[in-house]
Amino acid sequence: MSSFDLSSLIRADSFAFNSIAAANIYVKDLSQWCKISFSTKESNPLYFGAGLYVGGTLLENIDQRYDLESVSKYAFYGYKYLANIDLQSVGDIGYAAFSQCASLINVRIGAAGNIGNDVFSYSESLETVNILTAAEIGNNVFHDCSSLKQVYMPDATALGYATFSGCDSLVDATVPFLSA
Repeated sequence: MSSFDLSSLIRADSFAFNSIAAANIYVKDLSQWCKISFSTKESNPLYFGAGLYVGGTLLENIDQRYDLESVSKYAFYGYKYLANIDLQSVGDIGYAAFSQCASLINVRIGAAGNIGNDVFSYSESLETVNILTAAEIGNNVFHDCSSLKQVYMPDATALGYATFSGCDSLVDATVPFLSA
């Protein structure tokens, strides 16, 4: 198994890590990882099954100890080890940042800026989402989150196209009434 320290990486272009499946990726600071500009999902080693180690520990939960200004597009795309997100606040969350996170079950965010398109799409284990304050919720944000049962987003100012399409298990949703 390969190991890479990507603590100083700023940008990764398409297929930059194409042949390093099952590698261990090491970073010192999660906020630095969240700032990396991944041009496509294939430019992120997590897409190929890599484990992300922050300060030497496998990342399974993103919680209050991480002070994240924002999360770049594709930052955790396909990351199979992430189970929970619990943040007091975060700025914008980029396109497909947490898409296809197979183990993601719960998301709790106190305040967020804009939540980009497809952010949690295809995260099939996702069951509950609680986002107290958010500006805009993009298109397809929860598309095909087939286990999603409960959503609480009382202060979202806009919901994008097909926000909850394919969420066949959704039984409890609190979202504001939005007029055109």
